Amino acid sequence: MESGKPPAFGAQEYWESRFRENTDPYDWLQPATILDKDITEALMLSDDPGPQILHVGSGTSLLSFHLRSHVDDPGQIQNVDYSSEAIKWGQQREREIFNFQLDEDDFESEEEDQDEEEVEELRKNAMLVGEIPMMRWSQTSLLSLPSVITTCQLGAFSVIVDKSLCDAIACSENIDASLYFGLYCPTGKAPALSTVKEGDEGPSLGQTHRVHPLHVLGLNLALLARTGARWIALSYSEQRFPFLHGKGYQPRTSEGQFDNSLPKALLDQGFPDPGKLWFQIRKDAVNADGEQCKKGEDGVFRPEPKHWIYVLERTPVELRVR
Repeated sequence: MESGKPPAFGAQEYWESRFRENTDPYDWLQPATILDKDITEALMLSDDPGPQILHVGSGTSLLSFHLRSHVDDPGQIQNVDYSSEAIKWGQQREREIFNFQLDEDDFESEEEDQDEEEVEELRKNAMLVGEIPMMRWSQTSLLSLPSVITTCQLGAFSVIVDKSLCDAIACSENIDASLYFGLYCPTGKAPALSTVKEGDEGPSLGQTHRVHPLHVLGLNLALLARTGARWIALSYSEQRFPFLHGKGYQPRTSEGQFDNSLPKALLDQGFPDPGKLWFQIRKDAVNADGEQCKKGEDGVFRPEPKHWIYVLERTPVELRVR
């Protein structure tokens, strides 16, 4: 990385290299427990007797393992990450922490000194330990519709936990909107195609539209969420989600506008609006861990740094894959 140049947070190669070279646990922005209150509330509100949790951008965070304390069955949790290195790290770390399996060598070397009954008992115990359920882990690109569809169960999740993934996604390149005409809302304007196959360019828009990656993240997570599901996100940004329809929201009416809203021409063509799929329940400020209000060189006190917890809820508006 060139000196003074920010990390390529939107690039898969960056994350593969980072997690390959540094295998120490690392939690972005805040400790693993920072979202506990909101996760507990979301699980209590779910009408699913075995609510599933999707942890997006699991990385090397200890949050993955802390989430097990929120559920009866670790199989209710799916950890996903862009990096195969992060997924391998998480799976191995889970085995180490929770001691899921005994190696055959642990008892084979002693078989000569043990009677048959003892050996059989040891084997049974090893099998029982190995059958304790683990969390689910998958390498998933959350900005790729085919990747999301093939690695995650659609409409299954009651809670989505996002500990600064949204910040990394925001650093990605804008995405060709035509790739997302495979999604549509039945109650809205449908794309002018009967089917959209891999490699199709989608309806002719007269010009190529590229959309902010957080719009795409909002669509893909809406596809995975149950109605009423909570998306709980920690971010360093006070204005993180460009699709939220706050007061005065207007889609872009010209390509010359410099903002991250969706182009009106794109919405008119039937592109699904993530702002109709999620609404914000609340946004809470939390003190940046360990940072205090400090006096600058000019003698003026600077505001205490803040991080932000967003709680979004999945609306009843249906989203389908064509």
